[in-house]
Amino acid sequence: YLAAFDSKPYHRVLFVAHRHEILKQAAASFRNIRPTDTIGFFEGEKKDTDADLLFASVASLGRKENLELFDPDAFDYIVIDEFHHAVTHLYRNIMNYFHSKFLLGLTATPERLDGRNIYELCNYNVAFEMDLYTAINQGYLVPFHYYGIYDEVNYDAMRMRNGKYSEEDLNAAYI
Repeated sequence: YLAAFDSKPYHRVLFVAHRHEILKQAAASFRNIRPTDTIGFFEGEKKDTDADLLFASVASLGRKENLELFDPDAFDYIVIDEFHHAVTHLYRNIMNYFHSKFLLGLTATPERLDGRNIYELCNYNVAFEMDLYTAINQGYLVPFHYYGIYDEVNYDAMRMRNGKYSEEDLNAAYI
């Protein structure tokens, strides 16, 4: 809904995500806010190109031959959902190809385990940020609880491969 409300002043919107369910949910939200705009999908066999609001999978749109179906200035407003993935090849193809008036990246997990920086992709322009603990303390998220289960496995006797315990040794110990 944030992106739908924010995009209202713009004519053509591209919403990019990595899963069909996210695209469907986003399209329903946009339909509620922008009921007179046409909605299209660009994923799998469906290749709409002229809708006011286009919902595209990164796997389909990120390929060079599909990007070239569009003018680089085709969209006024682009939303990249799960923006923490934007450092990957297909997302970068999309972001480098289009010249929108505004780019909105959405993510709940900006810190990547591989240390790559997503903030530099948007020139460190962060409109809003809330960390996990603040979100829990303010009641936006449910607190989490961890439970440990004691086992009698001798991990010192297990082989390590690439910093992880050997899958064969783990299976032998637990199964």
